Amino acid sequence: MKNTFLLILMIPFFSFAQKQGNVWYFGDHGGVDFSTGSPIALANGQIGYGNGVLHMEGTSAICDSAGKLLFYTEGMNVWNKNHQLMLNGTGLLGNYSSTQSSIIVPDPGNPNRYFYLFTISSGFCCNGNMSDGMRYSKIDICLDNTLGDIMPNLKNIKVVDTVTEKIAVTKHANGVDYWILTHKFYSDQYWALHLTSNGITDTVISAIGSIHDGYIGRSQGQMKFSNNGNKIAIGGSNGIDILEICDFNKSTGVVSNSKKIKKINNDKASTYGVEFSADNSKLYVHGLTTMGPMYVYFAQYDLNAGGGNIDSINASLYRIYKDSVGLIAPCGLQIAPDDKIYLVSINDQTTLSVVNNPNVQGAGCNYQDQAIALAANTSGSYSLPSFIAGFDYNNGLTQCDVTEPNNTTSFDMDQSILISPNPFSDLTTIHIPKSAQNTSLMLINCFGETIRKIHTGSENVITLYREHIAAGLYFLRWADTKNNSHAIKLLIVD
Repeated sequence: MKNTFLLILMIPFFSFAQKQGNVWYFGDHGGVDFSTGSPIALANGQIGYGNGVLHMEGTSAICDSAGKLLFYTEGMNVWNKNHQLMLNGTGLLGNYSSTQSSIIVPDPGNPNRYFYLFTISSGFCCNGNMSDGMRYSKIDICLDNTLGDIMPNLKNIKVVDTVTEKIAVTKHANGVDYWILTHKFYSDQYWALHLTSNGITDTVISAIGSIHDGYIGRSQGQMKFSNNGNKIAIGGSNGIDILEICDFNKSTGVVSNSKKIKKINNDKASTYGVEFSADNSKLYVHGLTTMGPMYVYFAQYDLNAGGGNIDSINASLYRIYKDSVGLIAPCGLQIAPDDKIYLVSINDQTTLSVVNNPNVQGAGCNYQDQAIALAANTSGSYSLPSFIAGFDYNNGLTQCDVTEPNNTTSFDMDQSILISPNPFSDLTTIHIPKSAQNTSLMLINCFGETIRKIHTGSENVITLYREHIAAGLYFLRWADTKNNSHAIKLLIVD
């Protein structure tokens, strides 16, 4: 009699519409949804007061390619699509006072199931610890009945020490991988991390531009890629104020050709918010003068002026507004799926202001102050969520379906046994639940043949080396303490 199997497989369904940035959460329970084409205020966000203070700065969120929320974070906690704390979703080492506290990136090897959540701590404020640096935690969205869970032993993994409050992400030139960019503190170094299906496989360091050192403000301020990923803008505040643009090579990860942008008030002005127009031709800057009369300003630069000559760019400066009456604090900028640029209104943090036509030079950009009312009992803060440049995500829709080939021996996938990375080419890490300890794991090919047997003992983490195993689809099978059989799909690639 033929042996048969019952397998619960992860079957991805893809959609090519880029709606992963449709839902934003920020500030004190504030949020907006762009699914209808225009921002609709939300009041169900859980980001708010923490440690007795209002969440002030960076957040991130991600949807699937249909625009349905998957999860969101302020860098310290993660909430699932039901607005509940995700399993294992507390104790992250971002900070509510970090300009860009977090950003979410799909796993290039399995973008419909796994997500990297990168976090950045605060430089000097609010219980932040700069030595926490940039870290990642890995989320399996199919755990906890598709509500997600941060994977065991893949939480708060440090990748760069002592960084400024800046992180930005763009697609690699190969269209699959990602570049994760940050800036070292006490240094002029940009660090570009190459994220592949095998994790972070390379780090490219470019020493160029201003040194970020000595002052709290040089840690603050946004860093953004242009929508096409070919340019970087970076801001800093207080001390020696920073506003620079650079070129970025999406094939090599090299940052080059740094140019200093002249700011309002004879350069005696800090920069907090930066953002590019959708066509990559304009740079928008939000900052604060630091000498003479103090006021908040919002400005536009034409990056194509004079063929990109820095003197022509500086001469193109157009002041959209200045404000010396309201809250004296500059805000972060964020382009939206509708290609408009949004910011929290400086005089009314219960509203958003908007640049309606960012590609247009001068007054034609059509800035509207206090244009979008947030929902009742919510408010913005100093910043808005961070997203991958150009909203260029590769995750589609993830569904956990059941398939039933003919079988007599049934076993199902136990979601608590985790493999990362999966697919893999050389080696992978298997995270073992207690129910699988002191037993054997069997690697089975598509013909039902046992290729390798692995004795777990009392270990909860095992490294599986490929060695001489051919590329293809396999199943890792095991029996728990109640003699129930389980399996999980595993893919080996060349």
